[in-house]
Amino acid sequence: MPPGSAHSYDQHTILTSTRPSASISKISFSSTDSGSGLNYVPSKLSELGLGSSDEESKVKTTKETKKKKKKRRKNKKNKKKKERNDEIGRVAKKDPMIVMMGNSAMNRGIGNIAMRRYTVSGVIRLLARLLIELRTLQPTEELKKNLTFYEALHPSQYDNFIHAVFAVCKEESVEEAEQDEQIETEPAKLQAPSNAIKLSYYIQKLCRMKIQLSIVSENRVVGEENRKATKRFMDKYKASWEVDVKKRARHVLRERKLNAMTELPDQINTEKVHQVTFRGN
Repeated sequence: MPPGSAHSYDQHTILTSTRPSASISKISFSSTDSGSGLNYVPSKLSELGLGSSDEESKVKTTKETKKKKKKRRKNKKNKKKKERNDEIGRVAKKDPMIVMMGNSAMNRGIGNIAMRRYTVSGVIRLLARLLIELRTLQPTEELKKNLTFYEALHPSQYDNFIHAVFAVCKEESVEEAEQDEQIETEPAKLQAPSNAIKLSYYIQKLCRMKIQLSIVSENRVVGEENRKATKRFMDKYKASWEVDVKKRARHVLRERKLNAMTELPDQINTEKVHQVTFRGN
């Protein structure tokens, strides 16, 4: 049909050959009448021997990116599951007093819903780490596996609490040789002294919770004994904890603050600041 006809062509097949001896190939195309002639659009450029089209490459890339995104999502989910099911998470879930501390932290952070989950997770996991360190210091195998904070808050466990808190802070012993004959041993340095200060407040709250639970317990005799034991632990805590733990942690924080290097700004930056601040004068 001539180019100016009113008819439209759909999916015709023509026979073409570049040379007389070349093999004849079939090419499918669609044509429309635009008024100025036929616009032939091949269905696939690969049939012409020109390679893949841009659209086909885009489809392939989008499929590959979707597969990669799915794999990343699966990996993230698996990592989260592993973190939830690790030893610290299991210990935190099984101990009732750690759960109570988490609930109180949740209620206390009701005004900051966006960051509440992170604060609660930090409290729970820090207490679980403390309980794990306490279990390693117990004499019997049963206590090493099943010790709880309700049982640990006893005057006989006070020294174990000190060692466990410093273990959570990851202390490292430093030895420096000043001379060939004399070796001066410095006290252990804490990598995370702020954890010691946090745990100091958490231990006080745990003591108050245990006293409340012992008062409400059905067995009054056992409850009264636990209440008195917790009171004695708190008396020992108030008398010695400030020097045994807090003093040392605050000393490390103060030393870091004094040894922090403050970099002075460059002369070019100070000149720019001066120009911006005093531009109107």
